[in-house]
Amino acid sequence: MRWIREIRRQGGWASLKDLAAWANLTPPALANRLRSIRHMGIYLPHVGATSPGEGQRRLEPWLIEPYLQKDSIEEFRLTLGLSLSGWERIMRRFVTVFLRHAKGESAGETAKTVGLSIEEAEDLIEVGREHRSNPLLQRLMQAYGRSDSSDSGEVIEDELIEEFGFSPVAARLYHEELGRLVGRLSQDNLPPGRTVFFAISRGSRRFSG
Repeated sequence: MRWIREIRRQGGWASLKDLAAWANLTPPALANRLRSIRHMGIYLPHVGATSPGEGQRRLEPWLIEPYLQKDSIEEFRLTLGLSLSGWERIMRRFVTVFLRHAKGESAGETAKTVGLSIEEAEDLIEVGREHRSNPLLQRLMQAYGRSDSSDSGEVIEDELIEEFGFSPVAARLYHEELGRLVGRLSQDNLPPGRTVFFAISRGSRRFSG
């Protein structure tokens, strides 16, 4: 399911044949596993899939909807294998998308900013409109609307853990190293047309810039 979503976010369309090969499954076996997801009302964009039907939404808007209705998605979160940090990122993205739309930003621009497909951003905007007067939406906006989630170091570390399999310690160290790298590059006063790249010195095994 994650592969399908990420491929679509990059502008591509996954085929069940290719997905099955990556997952070491037969296409019928993969389709059977995905059937229960479809029956929940979650739309999975892949080659051969029809457009979302009535009552269907893409994953993130689909999850936001029951939360705003019941103030809980624990059952769905466990069924879909979604971590608490993953769910928090979804809520942050939803609030970011909805607030940027309210300020007049297009769905396409917002989608690029938060790393979603345009369709996902449009679906999130629609959910926000439907629940505009919902007290839970107001609570979410108060909790996550004060800063852009893309600037949060905690979110970066959560994504390293969730998406790339980093341990919490490795994610923190990697984030710190990125901070040092940014600081080093920002101090370099380069003339126009010059750039910095990192390579291995021919004369030693140490990295040099």
